[in-house]
Amino acid sequence: MEIESKQTLAARFIFSILISVVIMVVVSPGQLRTARADDVVTIDFDSYPAGTFIATQYSSLGVTFSSPAPGGPQLVDNGEASSPPNYLAGVDPMTEAGTFPIVMDLAVPRPNGIEVTLVSVGSATVTATALASDLVTVLDTIVVTHGSGAGVGFGNHDPIALNGVGIARVRFDITQGAVLDGVGIDDVVLSPCPTMPASGCKNAGKSMLLLQEETADHSKDKLLWKWIKGQAIDIGELGDPTAATSYAFCVFDGANKLIDQVELPAGDSLWSATGSTGFKYSDASLAHDGAKSALVKSGGAGKAKSVLKGAGVNLPRPPLGMSTLTLPLTTQLINGSACLQATFDTSSVVKNTSDQFKAKE
Repeated sequence: MEIESKQTLAARFIFSILISVVIMVVVSPGQLRTARADDVVTIDFDSYPAGTFIATQYSSLGVTFSSPAPGGPQLVDNGEASSPPNYLAGVDPMTEAGTFPIVMDLAVPRPNGIEVTLVSVGSATVTATALASDLVTVLDTIVVTHGSGAGVGFGNHDPIALNGVGIARVRFDITQGAVLDGVGIDDVVLSPCPTMPASGCKNAGKSMLLLQEETADHSKDKLLWKWIKGQAIDIGELGDPTAATSYAFCVFDGANKLIDQVELPAGDSLWSATGSTGFKYSDASLAHDGAKSALVKSGGAGKAKSVLKGAGVNLPRPPLGMSTLTLPLTTQLINGSACLQATFDTSSVVKNTSDQFKAKE
């Protein structure tokens, strides 16, 4: 009995080293007044008691969870959550370790990347895989391994960033190095823009960007982005923003840091079709990150087009001026499947002051 008791305690001790996964958009303080709180989905797994099996409890936020673990993924409270008390684990009832994969599905592929903090156990290898809506195409994969020695044990937190346009599923797998290695997740945060520029984007023949800040009266702040004579876009790539396809406008500086983001949420109260070629967005209230109007138009090479206008106090305010704004700027308008990109370097700058950036390509 004494030996069994020690084994049980050892199992519980090692299991408390399980992973906390934090998905969050990271921006340097002072660089960005980020999108408003209602643009961000946060799940900390603390709304239900430990021991709860999680599946569809967060479906109202567009996120569901699954695992081949008996009963599915389970909430655990053993002091290792990144935001106590709970985190989610694919618990093996025999070892009490989180040895089973955890799958996170997004009801609508979001136009963003996902930042995650992995915590691996002992000599385990944890693999995080981001998949597209076909659940086959791999958009990004991050592998983290810990061997024996310093840094192994409680609190192996490894920040990673999964990026790709239209992430529909993230799967977390563990390859054990010892019988009690495990994996878990915590603090899921989904934000409008990826943490770094998306790849595989379509470019424009002509483009323009205006960022203007009126420090004395932010109601006069302005955003104007034009993507003209673009590469060919099929109408299907635009999705259906009147129903479920959200868009996000993202600005990255020369170091690929996100410095501006504007979300254009889906819905027929904001979006309408423009014949059979595209869609337009209109919101006189400027409620969603100051976005006022937008146009996305399909077409052959040189015919595709997009325009975005924003104004007012709800516009995010990136750092402006030659001393703070690192060029080139990469701008992207993304949805769950398409990415439209325009890049502005020093040769395209018309004005770059502390209250206005204007560039044309």
